[in-house]
Amino acid sequence: MVRHFYHCAVLTRELSNRFDPRVDGFVASPEKAVFDLAYLAAMNRSHVSGSLPETDLKGLRWSEVQKWLRRIPTPRVRAAVEQA
Repeated sequence: MVRHFYHCAVLTRELSNRFDPRVDGFVASPEKAVFDLAYLAAMNRSHVSGSLPETDLKGLRWSEVQKWLRRIPTPRVRAAVEQA
């Protein structure tokens, strides 16, 4: 018998509801997508690695990623996401 386990992560208001205004629909900016990946990897809430070896991050606006990091209210969680 195969068992499936699901986990639902709930993001705080500060970490959600931000979409890229440059595109139609609900699409995260590249910076928000990288932040989300690091957050989920750091919180062990997904089977996702924080590693992106196949991705070119040269054009990423790291100042935008830093803005997302500053929205994390807990210093311990913020440090874990920064390390991911």
